[in-house]
Amino acid sequence: MSTEENPNLEQLAEILVLSPGLTDQSLLTYSRLWQLETWLRNMVYAEYFSKYGTEWDTNLKAQGSTTAYTNDKQLSHMPTAEESKISFVTFSGLLKAISTEWDLFANYLPPQEIWDAKIKEVSQVRNRIAHFRSSHRDDLKRTEQLLRDVDKGIWRFCTSFRPNSPTISPSNDCVDPVIYEFSNLIPYLSGTTRHRNPTSYSSRLQQKLDISFEVVQRDWSHAPTDNGIAGNPGFFYSLHLQGIHGWKIGVENVLEATKGIHSLLTYIFLEAIGGIRVIVSSVSTVEKLIKLFSAIIACVADALLPDSPSEHREEFSVYFEKQIEYLQGIADKYSENILGPRHPMTFLTRSEPCSIFSA
Repeated sequence: MSTEENPNLEQLAEILVLSPGLTDQSLLTYSRLWQLETWLRNMVYAEYFSKYGTEWDTNLKAQGSTTAYTNDKQLSHMPTAEESKISFVTFSGLLKAISTEWDLFANYLPPQEIWDAKIKEVSQVRNRIAHFRSSHRDDLKRTEQLLRDVDKGIWRFCTSFRPNSPTISPSNDCVDPVIYEFSNLIPYLSGTTRHRNPTSYSSRLQQKLDISFEVVQRDWSHAPTDNGIAGNPGFFYSLHLQGIHGWKIGVENVLEATKGIHSLLTYIFLEAIGGIRVIVSSVSTVEKLIKLFSAIIACVADALLPDSPSEHREEFSVYFEKQIEYLQGIADKYSENILGPRHPMTFLTRSEPCSIFSA
């Protein structure tokens, strides 16, 4: 890419010239550390949420996050989108959270003794970069080696939110009670003997909105019981909503209407095809989960809009790219748990092995 296509490259070159102590290796090392730390924060947030539910940050026991958050938000003239405590935990606090609950992360990281040794070295590299000291000639190599060591594990984490069980069990007697509550809206449950009597509301909604519930199990958790997953750590409900038959979801309207409950949701994925996937921890009561999902579905139902006929659209590839850009722009306005279509956790599947870091 030329500097004409991206003026920021010109600015970067100028900064390097005007700052002789700042090397291109330092900048590259910083970008690699940014990648590593961002993914570690995602992992800690998600796995703690899966074990402790909405009390995840209380159990994090990472010192300083509350103070850092408060100090940041006091500067109201220079706001950022970050709202989660995970973005304000120190790096040392992040590593402590991993070592304290190692079983939650063992499937993503090298054996603990190897991880401890390598992350100690990379932590020193991070301190040099963060405190504007000169770097060692091998700092970048050490950082990239650690990225290569965790690359497959981060990919496993990234794709771990893809559902691995439809409704706990397809048998009539083992439908999860939370999912069962919405069975009158879900086509694939319509054949079960426990299917609820359809209402006019559900009948109308089924003509405009496709709804599916699935279960996501963490590697460290135990098998679910016949009573479902509500209240049990180590599981997520995955609610997928997609407009059909000439209807689409007004995504921005949904996000605004649900803003008050975003902290109760682990993630909201905004898909390129216009669908929304909501990830919710199972660590709660059946009643609270039903109330939460009812609120989400009601907001989506209220935000349904007529979709323009496909024949009036531009060439599909152009339309698709504009849709991605539009949805990503919306996601970037909200807190960290709203992920747009460009985020790997939104679009990658387990059938797409790839390198997360390309290190």
